[in-house]
Amino acid sequence: MADISDVPDTVINNNYLKLNVFFGEGDGPHPCVIHIHGGSFNSGSYTQLTSNQVSGLTSEGYTVVSIQYRKLGQEATWGGQTTTQYPSQIDDVRNHIQVIRSWATVLNIDPERIGLWGFSVGGQLAAIAARNGEYNDTSGDSSVQACVTVAGVFNYYDALTYPTPGTCNPTAYIGTFTDPTRWPSLWLGFSGPGEGIAVLSATPGATPYYEYGLSSNPGLYVLPSSPPLHVIHGDSDCDIWNGQSDYLNTAWTAAGASSTMTLVSGMTHNYTTTEALTTTWNFFINNL
Repeated sequence: MADISDVPDTVINNNYLKLNVFFGEGDGPHPCVIHIHGGSFNSGSYTQLTSNQVSGLTSEGYTVVSIQYRKLGQEATWGGQTTTQYPSQIDDVRNHIQVIRSWATVLNIDPERIGLWGFSVGGQLAAIAARNGEYNDTSGDSSVQACVTVAGVFNYYDALTYPTPGTCNPTAYIGTFTDPTRWPSLWLGFSGPGEGIAVLSATPGATPYYEYGLSSNPGLYVLPSSPPLHVIHGDSDCDIWNGQSDYLNTAWTAAGASSTMTLVSGMTHNYTTTEALTTTWNFFINNL
């Protein structure tokens, strides 16, 4: 079956979120891997994923779907009646999972074998969705059976406690979690003068926004039944330090769920190196 692009699947105020489909080879029904792009919630696109980047999956009979989610500042795009801050993107991922599962016959996929693969903030969304899918969702079945995160960011409040990787200049990373005009504070909606992630971290529970930071941390509230997880990070990633992935891996296993980690030597903030892709492909082939 030929791959298809820009398929509308989720309606928001008379506009549609879209997806691209890379079909697995051979007879189905195929396991399905949903890819979630990165971009600090304000850039990146579902169209960035290429057939070469999924070839190790499609050649083994796995269908890969790359999904769109709302970006910060795009309120006008979505009818001007909805926020694009937290938890919009989490809702978008959950809705995509439900729609893709409901389209199992059309897409020739197995609705009981769906995995998530996310990069950077897409990794955060993937891990949140994988964790949350184990809880009862009255809107539909958004559970998944495996998850891979690459260069993900997971813990905002302890972000500055992780060691600086190698020769990285820590200034930019520190600024991400101390400057209220940067994307984590913008996403949580606490980005005005005298606000920001650093303020929330220093005054736990002072505002409802503090709880947003907790619920957006996929390392919290993990269940033993949470799906198998593999976290991948580069040891030369200066944008998001690999301590973030160490944290998630430890949190997942501490809850009694299955998790493993690969630290890629020399890899920066990236998911398309040969080792990162091969590790991702092999994990899904062995676990989904």
